[in-house]
This record gives sequence, C-alpha cells and structure tokens, in this order.
Amino acid sequence: MNMKSRKGVSPIVALMLILIIAVAAGLGLYGWVMGFLAAQQVVAETALVVETAVIYERESGSVCLDVYVRNIGTVDVDLEGVVVENATWSRVNYTDGWSPHDVLAPDESASLAQFEFGTAAEMAPGFYRIRILTTVGPIYGTEVRYVE
Repeated sequence: MNMKSRKGVSPIVALMLILIIAVAAGLGLYGWVMGFLAAQQVVAETALVVETAVIYERESGSVCLDVYVRNIGTVDVDLEGVVVENATWSRVNYTDGWSPHDVLAPDESASLAQFEFGTAAEMAPGFYRIRILTTVGPIYGTEVRYVE
C-alpha cells in the first residue's frame, strides 16, 4: 500500500479543530463557574434568625404558633413559608397577616403570628421543629417545646 494514496486531515485543520473545541469547553466551564459563584454569594449574604417561637393553647382549645424572624443578612430575603414538624407529622402554613413571598429587608424583623394547628388533642407534648423557607438559599429554623 502506497502512503501517498492515503488521504487524511491536514495538520493545520486538525490543530484548528482542537483549538475550537478547547476554547468552547473553556467558555462553557467559565460560564458554569461564574453562575455557581454568583449563586453562592447570594446564599452567603442571606441570613435569617428566628428570634422567638412560641407554641400555646388558646382558650378555645386550638393550638397556635407565633414566630418572629429577623433578617441579619445584607440582602433582601423573600419569605416562602413556615414548616412545623415533629417525629410523626409535618405541616406547611402561612399566617393571616403575612403572605408567602413577602420580602424582608436587611435588619428588618417580621411577626409571622398565630398559625393555628388544630386542637390540643392533635398536638402531643414534645419538641417541634420550626423551619422558615426562603426562595433563595438555606432553610432557617429552631426547636420549640410544647407542654400541655
């Protein structure tokens, strides 16, 4: 077999293809890393603290929860909801005076008051985890002990 009769890609065309593929891969990686870092920065600047959380029984027999939160971060926090859970059940609720997607500015606090969870018979004494959901970033929470 004669080597002169074989045809192939010239070295210049091969080098150009390799460079184009390498530049495209580099640009794709750069875009992904920059998007990831921007998202991490927003999460790092977002911080909520649950100042007070109280579970109590009303005279009517219904059990309520009052939650007070403060934004200690440097950016606005879009509040999404509140989850109350124990070992056997979990509920997501919103208050009458507060609606999902309310924005909490830096160093601003909000009262997410009087969630009703039913009767005292439905609420067993013990510890309940309260989590504040936001549209960006982590979930903030605390534990509250309910005593009959």
